[in-house]
Amino acid sequence: MQCQKCKSELKLIPAGISKKTGKPYNAFWSCPNRCKQDGEIKIVEEIPDWEKIRSEKADSIAWMNAKNAAALAFANGKITKEQIEVFANWFYGLNPESKNQPF
Repeated sequence: MQCQKCKSELKLIPAGISKKTGKPYNAFWSCPNRCKQDGEIKIVEEIPDWEKIRSEKADSIAWMNAKNAAALAFANGKITKEQIEVFANWFYGLNPESKNQPF
């Protein structure tokens, strides 16, 4: 599908939850150049899995919070780079046979 104004290929924005309002929205088509569309553009009808979307968003927030906490602990001298590496390897499963456990 092309933009009515600039003829660029429209991008499908998947259904999700608004970061600003926290409310769910349906999938829709958007111009990459942010042109205002004249007339009607089809809204993509789909039944979103809101629980999955919320869970993925919560996981993403939890990962970011953990990374921020580790960075602050390192910056404040509470943990060493080596301790972060041991924990990260264990947490991400990079070295599951390691005898070094983070706790």
